[in-house]
Amino acid sequence: MSHLHRPESLPISLHAAYERISGHGAWSAALASDGNHCADLADDDIPAELLKACVLWMREWSAEAAKSSVPMRVMKVGADVFIRTVTHNYTGRISMVLPDALLLVDAAWIACSGRFHNALKDGDLDEVEPIPGPVEIMRGAIIDVTPWEHPLPREQA
Repeated sequence: MSHLHRPESLPISLHAAYERISGHGAWSAALASDGNHCADLADDDIPAELLKACVLWMREWSAEAAKSSVPMRVMKVGADVFIRTVTHNYTGRISMVLPDALLLVDAAWIACSGRFHNALKDGDLDEVEPIPGPVEIMRGAIIDVTPWEHPLPREQA
């Protein structure tokens, strides 16, 4: 992974594209597509071609991070997880690890986990609100990420 750079070391123009996409919460849509939708975020300062290059770079970075021999702990692509943030709890499958966010699919907001030990041990959750599409969880808000060893909840409870 040494040939890939973290966003803070990007050339200034690519860094500006990264910030533009991040600022619009557009990573999930950008990474799920070929990047062509980035034209909506383009202007004279940051052309669509640069935004698309940023999306392609992030795909490569995420793919390389997923294959890394360095343990990624629980936060690895494909892992089913229970995430506690400063305000909410979520379950889901990590589909992308971004420098500033985790992208979850098959996600649910867990309004009330009940007893935390029981939730993790048995998969028992008191209140579940499934999220119909992907959700980005900002890494700065994450308290902890725990493996979820049960079927992901997809029904309201």
